[in-house]
Amino acid sequence: MMHLLYNLAIRLYGFSIRLASIWNSKAKKWHAGRKAQIHQDLSKFKGALWIHCASVGEFEQVKPIIDRLKSETDHKLVVSFFSPSGFELNKANSSLDYVFYLPLDTKRNMRSLILELKPSMLILAKYELWLNMIAELQKEKVPIVLVSALFQPNQIFFKPFGGIFRRALTALSMICVQDEESVRLLKSIRIEDCKVTGDSRFDRVLQLRDQSLALNIGTCNRKLIIAGSTWAKDEDLLFKVMQHAKSEFQLLLVPHELSREYKIPKGLSCGLYSEGKKFSEDLDVLVFDQMGYLSKLYRLGDLCYIGGGFGQGIHNILEPAVYAKPVLFGPNHHRFREAKGLIQNGGAKEIGSELAFEEFLKENAKSHQLKAMGELAFSYVDENKGAEDKCLDEINKLLS
Repeated sequence: MMHLLYNLAIRLYGFSIRLASIWNSKAKKWHAGRKAQIHQDLSKFKGALWIHCASVGEFEQVKPIIDRLKSETDHKLVVSFFSPSGFELNKANSSLDYVFYLPLDTKRNMRSLILELKPSMLILAKYELWLNMIAELQKEKVPIVLVSALFQPNQIFFKPFGGIFRRALTALSMICVQDEESVRLLKSIRIEDCKVTGDSRFDRVLQLRDQSLALNIGTCNRKLIIAGSTWAKDEDLLFKVMQHAKSEFQLLLVPHELSREYKIPKGLSCGLYSEGKKFSEDLDVLVFDQMGYLSKLYRLGDLCYIGGGFGQGIHNILEPAVYAKPVLFGPNHHRFREAKGLIQNGGAKEIGSELAFEEFLKENAKSHQLKAMGELAFSYVDENKGAEDKCLDEINKLLS
C-alpha cells in the first residue's frame, strides 16, 4: 500500500512541476531539462561511478571525494542532479565525464536508466534516497554508498509509518555518517552497515581556502561585515544594525536571491556591484549581486553573517569559518551539527534580534577580539577534516 502511495505521490509531483513550469522559471528548467535528455545515450558510460546530488550544496559536499576518485581510479564519473541549480552550475564541469538530470523516480524511468548505464556503484550525498532508484539498483546488485549522512530522531526512517524508507536503508551497502548519534539511530532500526566517517564539507572548504580571488570590490576604510546567502528578514536586521554601526563597519551583502529590490533605510549609502559600484569612503553597503563568488569573498571580511536563520535554516557556515572569520547567524540552526560545534568552541554566535547584534558588536568589535574568535572558528574546521579519506576507504573496499 505504501509503495502505491509513494508512486502516486511521485507522479503527482511530476504533474505539478509540469503545470508550474508555465509560470515558474525554476520549474520550467526542471521540466525542460528532463524533456531534453529523453533520448540521451548513457551506454557509452557503462561501468561508470555514478554520483547523485540533490543540488549545489550536496555536490560541494562530495567534491573532495569526486576529485580523489578522478585521480585515483580508472572509472568514468557521471553525476546526476535533482535541481536545476546544481545541473546548470556543473553541466560544463570538465572534471566530470557526464552530467545529467535525474529522471522522475518512477519504476520505468529508473529501470531504463540503470540498464543503460550499468554503473559500478552509486554514491549518494547526504539524504537523496529515491525508492525506485534504490530498488532497481538492488535488483542489479549494484553497491550503493551514502556519504556524509546525518540522522535525527524526527526523520521518517524512525517513525512507525516509515517502513518502506527503512527498507531502502537496508539496501545500502554502506552508510558513512557524520556522528555517533547517527550510528545509534541506525542500529536502533537494525541497520548495521554504517560507520562514522565525518562530514566531507570540512575537506571541501579547506580545498576552497587555497583558491585565488581575482575581484576588485574597492577599498574599505572601516571593518567589513560580509553577509552571505541572506534573505529579506536577514537584510532587515542587517540594515537596522548598520544604521548605528556604519561609523565602524561597512557591509558587503551577498543575497541568496539576486533578482529583487532591497529596502535600504535612510541614512545608508548603497550600491550594486553589477552597476559598477565599489567600496569607497562614503559607501556603507555594497550589494554583490553576482553568483559563484561567495565562498571566496568571505576571506575579505572581519566578521561574517550567514543568512537563513530566520527562515528554513542557515546556509553554509563552514565557508567563512575556514578563513578564520567569526560567524554569526539567526536562531534556526538547531538541525546543523556544525552550528552547535562552532558555538561551543567560541567561533560562532547566534543572533536573534537587532539588540543582540548590537550588543555583540559593542562587546566584540575590536580587531583583536574578532581575530581571536575567528581563530577558534578555523580550529573547529581543522579538527574535523579527514572525512574524504575515510569515505574513500569504504568505497574502495566495495569496488575491489
